[in-house]
Amino acid sequence: MNPSGLSAIVTGGASGLGAAMKQLRPSVRVIGVQTEASAAVYHSLKAGHMVTVPDLPSIADGIAGNIDLQTVTFPLIQRYLDDVVLVSEEQIKAAIEHLVKREKLVAEGAAAAAVAAGLYGKVALDSPVVAVVTGGNLD
Repeated sequence: MNPSGLSAIVTGGASGLGAAMKQLRPSVRVIGVQTEASAAVYHSLKAGHMVTVPDLPSIADGIAGNIDLQTVTFPLIQRYLDDVVLVSEEQIKAAIEHLVKREKLVAEGAAAAAVAAGLYGKVALDSPVVAVVTGGNLD
């Protein structure tokens, strides 16, 4: 069980959302989500410094791409995110479909990635969980 009592799953804007949530409630667990096709933040956190990785096309283009090596956001991600998990393109597509059919909510791939993490067991759902879903720009 999550001892903090609350988890938040975030995608784009993870550094700002993480910083804000930790300032308001330091015990919250903040989990970032990236697609397997474009996982620069995930691999950079594992390496302890920013790295460049292959960047494949993704339905979650809003969270795709390598990290700008001059960015100020990476140190914030290191400080405020408790973990980053990866989801597949198929899981993101299924999360988009789930949101439309079950929740009547249109979400772009980057926004649905947070829901995919919950739906596919990438994040423990043993305590209250908030998935931040922003963006409905679907082609």
